[in-house]
Amino acid sequence: MEDKRNPNGELSLTQVVELVGLPARLELVREGLDLPADLYRKLVRRVADHYFGVVGLGLRETRPEHYALDLRGGSEWRDVAYALAHVANVKQDRVVYHDEEELLHRGPEGEPRDFHDFKDAVWANLDLLRADPSEREVQQRAFRAAAEASLEVIKARRAA
Repeated sequence: MEDKRNPNGELSLTQVVELVGLPARLELVREGLDLPADLYRKLVRRVADHYFGVVGLGLRETRPEHYALDLRGGSEWRDVAYALAHVANVKQDRVVYHDEEELLHRGPEGEPRDFHDFKDAVWANLDLLRADPSEREVQQRAFRAAAEASLEVIKARRAA
């Protein structure tokens, strides 16, 4: 994931959508959910912020369709690395990382790496958070439900 972030340390909207497993806006439009672009971005940010919160990260919009990852409430990059290693172990249903220190020295397939700090190791291993197919299905259903509810609120406001 490290090579996919821009030099400012941001993720694009497309990268966030893919990582979290959300439906693309055009997919929703094809299904009849004509979500305005700004509402789509807000929903993506909200859902993704909760998704990243599992490992102690928050998502902050830096400019339209670009997001920075911030530490959440008192977390440190070492804490995030620990949580990320735990997520990797759970997803693989085996011990991939014994502790967060291993994120600094090797990748999930055992390949050697050399990161000098936990922040770089977390960025390089963000793919460990990538939603698997069953998570994607749940995420997409929940997102569609949120989009439908948002459109209903907009419709009700216009009618009032």
